[in-house]
Amino acid sequence: MQRARDLIPLLRSHAREADRERHIPEAVIEALDEAGMWQLTVPRRFNGHETDITTFVRAVIELGRGCGSSAWVTMISNAVSWFVGMLPGDAQKEVFGAKPNVRLCSVKTQTPDARRVDDGVIVSGRWTFASNSLNAEWALIGVPVLAPDGSWVEAGQGLVPMSDITIEDTWDVTGMRGTGSNTLVADEIFIPDHRVLPLDSAGEGGVPTEYSDEALYQSAYVPVLALIPAAPLLGLATTALELSIEKLPKRPVVYTGYKSSADSPTVQLAVAEASAKIDMAYLCMWHAAEEIDAVAKADETMPLLDRARIRRDVAFITRSCQEAVEILLDANGASCFAHSNPLQRIWRDIETGSRHGMLVPGVNMEVYGRALLGADLDLWTT
Repeated sequence: MQRARDLIPLLRSHAREADRERHIPEAVIEALDEAGMWQLTVPRRFNGHETDITTFVRAVIELGRGCGSSAWVTMISNAVSWFVGMLPGDAQKEVFGAKPNVRLCSVKTQTPDARRVDDGVIVSGRWTFASNSLNAEWALIGVPVLAPDGSWVEAGQGLVPMSDITIEDTWDVTGMRGTGSNTLVADEIFIPDHRVLPLDSAGEGGVPTEYSDEALYQSAYVPVLALIPAAPLLGLATTALELSIEKLPKRPVVYTGYKSSADSPTVQLAVAEASAKIDMAYLCMWHAAEEIDAVAKADETMPLLDRARIRRDVAFITRSCQEAVEILLDANGASCFAHSNPLQRIWRDIETGSRHGMLVPGVNMEVYGRALLGADLDLWTT
């Protein structure tokens, strides 16, 4: 944790540049590398850290306190490394064998343009919103799992080297601008079977790695994918609170008699309420992450209702971060929307990041509500 925490000043100093230039500065990439942040979920067999999920999200939260985009790309790269740890050993050697600090990007979008060949699949297509595309050496893309006759079996994800991929510069958005979540384009690329994971199998816990004693890669698939994108948001919200506590006592409340915002009951209540929301978000984060780890280490399958409850927890974390920052923006006033003020960037990053498909609060709450009421759920909701 300390190595991630030590990066906060550097990340903050480059956060505006990442936002403006729409990519992570090289100085930050190198610092993340030197601190071992690209190896959080790489197996120890390849000199990685092989952290548990709790440690993973703790590190990403710390990075999020410095820069939302830097935390996001670190989270994405390690999410893919975690995915690689589920694949057969041959695939793991290809990715980690020569370079355990490899950087990866990911996009779940499925391509319909695929055909079955001996020992693999040939795909062409476009995959949008590939976070970390500008820094990655490998990409995880959505590909179908096909039967020998070429018929569709289920959705899958396959690993391809970035040398097989063209990047289209399409990521010009309001928040999380530094993530480089561009479009990947491929034309007739071959992906061998050992680099493809059927997603239903992953959801059921049937991953093909030969190293079944490595608990990290047995962690509940969808709960992990839902929880980890919330970590950068929690780091961002924490910084918004820290900045507000630092700055508000030095500012008057305009059109009132308060020369310091610290004397205003309205501002006092706002800071207290925002801090409560953030603290509750942390409690939900630790509870969910520790539960995922405990089940994986016990070599058990997480019950459906518990998996759905983690989706609910993610909804609460996401909404709490959004609401806390909104409250703090109100307390800080219009001046926090100056480009030079990091609060406006934090707000933009949270509002953009929280729209990730795994974070949308209404969808996640619906999943748990359906589970509580006994309605049907498929693997990809839990």
